Amino acid sequence: MTTATAAADAVMAALAAEPATVAELAQRAGLGHSTTGKALVALERDNRVCRLSGGRDHGRRRPDRWVLDSPEPAPAAETGQTAPTTRLGRGELRALVLDYLSSQPGEASPSAIASVLGHSAGAVGNALAKLADSGEIRLSSVSPRRYARAD
Repeated sequence: MTTATAAADAVMAALAAEPATVAELAQRAGLGHSTTGKALVALERDNRVCRLSGGRDHGRRRPDRWVLDSPEPAPAAETGQTAPTTRLGRGELRALVLDYLSSQPGEASPSAIASVLGHSAGAVGNALAKLADSGEIRLSSVSPRRYARAD
């Protein structure tokens, strides 16, 4: 058994009790913080664990919590945590933004689209700029920045 596999197994066993931060898991598993973090990244890539955003407390970022990946995660309202985030592939956010704009009448701002899609306004703004450059949508207002279908 490789060291990475042994670390991943120890982290999975430590995570079976309840959701925990990297520091809590490292302590439970008897591993270093860095080793635990690397094991969690590998386990997340294999869809065996999910990261729950810790959110913010008076402007300070709280540590993320990790849970075993399950087919039916508990609703965010019940756990007090935000839903697990999944990383989109190349061009997927652009496609989501284009679909949203195509289904909506009128124009929309990057922040309005971001709140609906659940992604950052910066990432949505970048996707909008690329879509406008390619002619798939149009920039309808420079200040405040708004976009609309290319019709």
